[in-house]
Amino acid sequence: AAPMVVWCLLAALVAARAAGGRAAAAALESRKAKASRRPPLAWNTWCTSSTCFQEHEEKKLHDVCSEEEIKTIAEAIITNGMRDIGYRYINLDDCWCATERDHRGDLVGDRERFPNGIAALSQWLHNRGFLFGIYLSAGVTTCSRGGRAADIPGSYGNYVRDANRMNEWNVDYVKLDWCGHVLPNGTKLQQSVQTVQFNEALRAANSEIWFNFHCDEGEPGFQGHAWCIQSGDSFRVWHDHHDTWPSTYSIIKNAWMNNDVMKQGGPHHWNDGDFLMTGGAGCGKKTPGLRCPGMTDDEYRTEMALWCVSSSAIVVSTDVRQMSDLQKQILLSKDALAVNQLFVGDSGRYIGAVGDQLQLFVKQLRSGSSNGNYTMWAVVVLNEAATATTAAVTVDFAKVNAAFANATAVVFDVWAETAVVRRASFTSAGPIAPHGTSFVILSQTDATTTTTTWQPLPPQHRPWLHDYDALLLPAVQ
Repeated sequence: AAPMVVWCLLAALVAARAAGGRAAAAALESRKAKASRRPPLAWNTWCTSSTCFQEHEEKKLHDVCSEEEIKTIAEAIITNGMRDIGYRYINLDDCWCATERDHRGDLVGDRERFPNGIAALSQWLHNRGFLFGIYLSAGVTTCSRGGRAADIPGSYGNYVRDANRMNEWNVDYVKLDWCGHVLPNGTKLQQSVQTVQFNEALRAANSEIWFNFHCDEGEPGFQGHAWCIQSGDSFRVWHDHHDTWPSTYSIIKNAWMNNDVMKQGGPHHWNDGDFLMTGGAGCGKKTPGLRCPGMTDDEYRTEMALWCVSSSAIVVSTDVRQMSDLQKQILLSKDALAVNQLFVGDSGRYIGAVGDQLQLFVKQLRSGSSNGNYTMWAVVVLNEAATATTAAVTVDFAKVNAAFANATAVVFDVWAETAVVRRASFTSAGPIAPHGTSFVILSQTDATTTTTTWQPLPPQHRPWLHDYDALLLPAVQ
């Protein structure tokens, strides 16, 4: 009975405190301003019709997409609920452009892949409540031919022209890749110079367009660059992400366990850990819909947990037309998305080791205030080891934040959707799996009774969901 009393008390507190100025404040922002205050939630074409370098007979097949694919994916995102919980961007990667510019020098879509043209696709997506994104390259070519007979033109020398083209097509998001940066005469372009120049062109064409770019100049030893924060809305902070644990862990180790990187993320300048491979890449055109997972289920949950607590861009790059149960659990988790989208100040933080090969990450989701709201934190404990922990893991609230040290909090397990009420510390629901995580939300409460048995916590008793719902763009009829 005690847990239900706690949940009922919490529900009453939520009902009283969820009202207020949050929805009114959000309504004052334009669509772009509202979006760029939060990390983007998106889907990208890159790994849907490809193996994305998995060990497979078609491992070279990538950067392939079509108008039909985009429309069926968009319809699936509507049907499976992704759109209405925040995934609004539909982005084309290095797969859409023709091998030559038109007679005016403008970029055009590949006519075989996009027979109705890019402008028509943009309108089609907008009519269904989506925002539309496109890939460009800062150099003389893009990164991949994508099965085509010739190189794809980059934007170097045409930054103003291409920025105006994006505005003409009502593009909402531009991803600027860093390829073709060695000119025919051997001159090497400088990433910061070219990115700043393109940003200036894009802002002149339409300052509402989201700008995503590479911020990895000077690798290895990347520590962040001031020009990145000043040059766009989100930026890549490490190497390309592939569907393997070593690739995922390299991003965790070099970006999310690096507070010089973490601290640069914030409104209008979010870190981007690259695509999420949740559930596995596609297996190529011979076996549509078949998943080719390169990681374990726990490793995919870790991927999402770390990207969320780090306030990274969430760009899903796998086929969501026939979602596996794992994909549904991870990608449709509003609790995980709330961790990604809610913030106090800026991004999350890496705290450090809390045991042998156990790493702690935290992010404040709400601060305490005079109007009665209580503090909320997201906490991720990562098990770096290839073996499970021998027991459940305990974390003192003081490690999360000194001011939270003696708090009483609802401790909510994001993936299990169960909770306990604890004071001063919490213990994970069980041992942490190899390369797995304990991913919880701590929500301060007035409850005077603590509990030890993890119980289901209904959505209406989760105050972070009330906060997240206030951020969502209006529902599409």
